[in-house]
Amino acid sequence: MRFELLATDREIERGGVRVYSHISEQPVEKEVSLRQEHVNVERHPVNRPATEQGVRGLKEGTIEVRETAEEPVVTKQARVVEEVIVSKEVAQEDRKVKDTVRRSHVDVDENPATSLGKAGATDVGRNKDYAYAYAETLAKDPRYRGKNWNAIEPDAQRGWLDQKKGTWEEFKEKIRNAWEKMSGQ
Repeated sequence: MRFELLATDREIERGGVRVYSHISEQPVEKEVSLRQEHVNVERHPVNRPATEQGVRGLKEGTIEVRETAEEPVVTKQARVVEEVIVSKEVAQEDRKVKDTVRRSHVDVDENPATSLGKAGATDVGRNKDYAYAYAETLAKDPRYRGKNWNAIEPDAQRGWLDQKKGTWEEFKEKIRNAWEKMSGQ
């Protein structure tokens, strides 16, 4: 079995801006020129003979002359004095990622029946296969992650003897070598 390094990406939040809008008030003054009219009535005593035109213009009636004045009228007009544009800029970068991957190795021993040359050698060979499988179980066990062989050996020995696959002394080095390869120790 071999593990491969797979690198992908994920989006994380790295900051940003928050734009607040608020209203403030400020008193202002403006000078306005206002026009006013005033009616003046003047009477002047005179003593002269009336003209024919003046006599024809004599009629009863009313003449109205009105006075006017200007008063300030205040209106407000909204004016845009600033625009705020918030935008994002996207940049792409390539990064090299590094990590450690594991790979399981398979060791093949000679046929135990021919290499040992004695009765029961086939069982010993099978037990060696069990030794590799047992070492793999130890290497995957989270209790032993990051520990060295001396720290885990007592537990490993108890577990091996519980399985009754052979004596500890006979298989200890095989289990240790396989465990060290698989666990990266």
